[in-house]
Amino acid sequence: MSAYGPLAMVADVLSGIYAWVTSLCCAVTCSTQSMQVNERNLRVVKLLAEGGFSFVYLVEDDEKKKYALKKVLAQLPEASELARWEVQVHQSFKHANLMPLIDHAVVSTASGAEEFRLLMPLYPDGTLLDLAVRLMEGGKRLEEGRALHLFAQVCEGVLALHSHSPPWAHRDIKPANILLSEGDVPVLMDFGSVASARRHISNRTEALLLQEDAAQNCSMPYRAPELFDTPSQGDIDERTDVFSLGATLYAMAFCRSPFECTFQDNVQRVVECSHLRVIAPAQFPSSHPYSAPFVGLIEAMLTVDASKRPFVPEVLRRVRSMQQAVIDF
Repeated sequence: MSAYGPLAMVADVLSGIYAWVTSLCCAVTCSTQSMQVNERNLRVVKLLAEGGFSFVYLVEDDEKKKYALKKVLAQLPEASELARWEVQVHQSFKHANLMPLIDHAVVSTASGAEEFRLLMPLYPDGTLLDLAVRLMEGGKRLEEGRALHLFAQVCEGVLALHSHSPPWAHRDIKPANILLSEGDVPVLMDFGSVASARRHISNRTEALLLQEDAAQNCSMPYRAPELFDTPSQGDIDERTDVFSLGATLYAMAFCRSPFECTFQDNVQRVVECSHLRVIAPAQFPSSHPYSAPFVGLIEAMLTVDASKRPFVPEVLRRVRSMQQAVIDF
């Protein structure tokens, strides 16, 4: 486990206090606030989400067209560097399954901080998580054919990241980070976690640094085992994302990551995620509508030994084969 010292604790507390105060301010003013992104004058309709020093707003332009605007407050050079990196990743791709960046601007604040404004399309249908929750609340599950249709497109977007030179890994793939566009087109978002996919680890210090970075950028229920307990000698590659894809496909079917739920008498129970759960086999209900190949695909992607886990092209090959089998049937 990586160290979590007093300075890190203080930084987290201060970050939380600042985010709380600024969110209170926004709750009062964002109904009338406006923001400029280059030549675009945008009116803030409401706050959609927040986390740390990032805020996502629903905004509209002078023609009443609505967008999502992500605002990042960077008070330190390191934070500015990370925000610029996120913009760079957006600008490196033009792919139907990766979030496009319509426009962006950097504004200096009175305190000397930098405010990054990233303008993106609005997806009113929400995320894959929203879809899974809606179905669960209606007593239904995502139909296998539709799940494969959506998942294949997610894999195409991830493959674009992995095919970059050098390869990049998203590192925080999960249903909440996949929006739904018109025509059932999934769009992967949140590129602040993107990093080099391939890392050679040569000592314990490097291993602990990678673990600490993963703890900050990779959601625990979707994080690959090698990012919980990184070996002091070895290689990490893009198959960390494949593990997250496996947990995501499971969550599309059963509404939660396999590492934050169990099934007892076919009843799903929520449990606390931990490293021990991540390295244990995923549980499936005794009765469900999914085929053996569908379950087998999830299990293959959730292989604990990363060297035996498939790469995305192999995952896509299996998904296409399953889709073809449905058509032939």
